[in-house]
Amino acid sequence: MWAIWAAFSLVHPAPAQDRVTILDRLGREVVRSGEVLEYNARELRFRTRQGQETQFAADRVRRVETPRTPTHESADELFGRHLYVPALANYREALQTESRRWVKRHLWAQTVRCQRNLGQIEQAASAFLVLLKEDPQTRDLDAIPLAWTAGEGNAALEQQLRAWLTEPARPWPRLIAASWLLTGHHRAVARMALERLAQEDDPRIAQLARLQRWRTEVATATSDQVMGWERQLEDLSEPLRAGPNFVVGQAYSRLGSVESATLTLLRVPILYPHHRHLAAEALSEAARLLQSSGRSEQARRLQLELIRDYPGTVAAGHAQRQMQ
Repeated sequence: MWAIWAAFSLVHPAPAQDRVTILDRLGREVVRSGEVLEYNARELRFRTRQGQETQFAADRVRRVETPRTPTHESADELFGRHLYVPALANYREALQTESRRWVKRHLWAQTVRCQRNLGQIEQAASAFLVLLKEDPQTRDLDAIPLAWTAGEGNAALEQQLRAWLTEPARPWPRLIAASWLLTGHHRAVARMALERLAQEDDPRIAQLARLQRWRTEVATATSDQVMGWERQLEDLSEPLRAGPNFVVGQAYSRLGSVESATLTLLRVPILYPHHRHLAAEALSEAARLLQSSGRSEQARRLQLELIRDYPGTVAAGHAQRQMQ
């Protein structure tokens, strides 16, 4: 994997004509044309057509429009249609011809997302760690392959996950491992790891560890506590909200708050459809809640959507059997 990244990195950069939309100090959108030199979670560095270099804080950037190769365009189109096997192949091909490092990193992150959606968890985790090594301030943090549902587990990965869990000097692998071991035989060790990770100096790791801990508190959380979780979601970067929304929806469901649970769960397939397995589970749980509250027709529509949009998932298979 490291050799692959190194080979991709040998391509020399070439100028590109990019359009960047940023917010000025008065909150107005301003469009700049030129070349993006660097783009990560902290900043965007930019060279204007006149050759002047400047930089903007990442939170001021609203849109970046940049030329894509035909292979890159094809990969994005396939990804949008949930065709992750050919999308993965196209992203890998696009990596070999792309010259801009900030674009290459995003392409690499897309391969992680494809692998995660294909259930290739070990490959996705290893590739994500490569991404972090190349760009510790990645703007694709949401690509991290964490587990969020109780049913997620992978016995074949247990040996690797347990090894990662015992590496105190590598908090990112420990976080990934703890998330996948949290509902299995090693849940006590995983919970302890999350407690420690929640105290990490890196606020991103600490935040994700605290969010993962919600999963262990769903069965006992009070209404006030769950509403507090929902308020915390407002301070969370939007791309990272898919898993936490699912957990909050589960908690509302346990409390018998059908409306709140259904609305929260449906945010996942509506806003984050490319979290494939998570979106499918959210649709399944929302359909179950509607069915139990007497809204059979609404439940049926969600089940049909689940079968149509997420074929091959465990949730879609369950819905199909129920409708036969």
